[in-house]
Amino acid sequence: MKNSENKVLAVIDIGAHSMRLEIAEISPQQKIKTLETLSQPIPIGRDVFTKGIIKAENFALAAKIMKDFAKVMSEYNISSYRAIATSAVREATNKDIFIDRIFIESGIKIEALDSSEEIRLIYLSLKNIIRDKINNALIAMIGTGSSHICLYQNGLLKKAESFRIGTIRIYEELGQPLSKSTVVIDDIVDSLSELLLRSFSEIPPCLIAVGSTPRAMLHIINKSSNRELDILSISDFKQISKIAELKKPEKIASEFTISDLDAVGLLPCCDILSNLLKISKADSIYIPETNTREAIIEEMLREKTDEDPFTQDIISCAKSLGEKFYYDSKHAETVAKYALEIFDEMKHIHRLTEKERLLLHIAAILHDIGQFLNNRQHHKHSYYLIKNSQIPGLSMNDTEIVAMIARYHRRGLPKKSHPEYMQLESFERVIIAKLAAILRIADALDRSHNAKFNKLRIKVENNRIIFSPDTMAMEQTAEILALKAKSDLFAETYGMKVEFS
Repeated sequence: MKNSENKVLAVIDIGAHSMRLEIAEISPQQKIKTLETLSQPIPIGRDVFTKGIIKAENFALAAKIMKDFAKVMSEYNISSYRAIATSAVREATNKDIFIDRIFIESGIKIEALDSSEEIRLIYLSLKNIIRDKINNALIAMIGTGSSHICLYQNGLLKKAESFRIGTIRIYEELGQPLSKSTVVIDDIVDSLSELLLRSFSEIPPCLIAVGSTPRAMLHIINKSSNRELDILSISDFKQISKIAELKKPEKIASEFTISDLDAVGLLPCCDILSNLLKISKADSIYIPETNTREAIIEEMLREKTDEDPFTQDIISCAKSLGEKFYYDSKHAETVAKYALEIFDEMKHIHRLTEKERLLLHIAAILHDIGQFLNNRQHHKHSYYLIKNSQIPGLSMNDTEIVAMIARYHRRGLPKKSHPEYMQLESFERVIIAKLAAILRIADALDRSHNAKFNKLRIKVENNRIIFSPDTMAMEQTAEILALKAKSDLFAETYGMKVEFS
């Protein structure tokens, strides 16, 4: 049926208010061609945003839709697919039961993306479009169930905040007719702007809006094109806002041939963008032609490569989090440098991957941020702050591991009496022990916070790790004493003696 050199794959996107299937053909040159797109409405969001659970009748409806999707996938002989769920499913208290039921009924395994992973996927797809065009922007990823606002500076993601504010969710949580919700929506969106102004110290005068409803705005003014990136002027935006205020959603949907969901969500979307225009002082809105399904397809293609294109953005976000808590950036960079040098020298011993190297890097950057609260027991404060922060690209579990590595960079070692440590899987506890041991040594090597050693010679031999600095002229007593005090976890984990010569 298809060119044997081409590959056909599928992506299923389970949103708060619809389930979508996209079948795509990938050429040997990695060109993506959509073969078929199916969409079915389902009110999962209404269940979760008002009651906290997915109702039984929507279990059955979802299972039927997924069985239909599975049949279509079988007709295309699909061997590679990803099925992801976003805000509504991840917030449902019966999420795990729902995912299991769908798998039993249809054979399709669903991944519930956390907000951090959702941001990463959409951002990487967007970055392919704006690279070499835009270096600084406020990025609004607006969905029906939740929204993510990101700060993009100097070509890297710097910060991201997720909000349980979606274009349809607002109405569902209010439980009011659309005509009576306008004032309350304005108040909700105003609070969003206040939170952003507190969180983002510098907001560039450029606004990018990602999502189905922003894309629908282009249809309303007949500006939709085949370009990857369109620009909506302020005058056109005001025209759309007036339409959203004066016309009923069903009239908007039929007159401008947009979906019912986009028509209903148009007014809240306009309110959100209007507030973001005010705080960014942007003179237009960039609207890219990207969506979650395309982002997933691009991710599936990237999995064939070893390098993660988001790594530098994660590090950028970690540094931004450090800045929020007034960290000692020089010390953090020095400790990170030493930690990574030790990690690389010991690859044949610890047998960890590039992912664990990244987790160590982030923990090294953030290990001292607990001093923002109090220097006394600041390692415990660092754990709390990291655990309760959002770092795009890190899952909740990854964030917990980073927080735990920072927790053990000083003082007591991991113990069975530590419930947060013991509730992790055994292999995760091993990773934490290995990386925290390295971090303790790296931190000791910069005990004076003066970055004394430009280069460290590291030698591993005969159950010893020997550190030789590039110069012996500078006073090193503090570092030598700190190494002796903090080499306990390293010796316990690796069975190696730490020496300084």
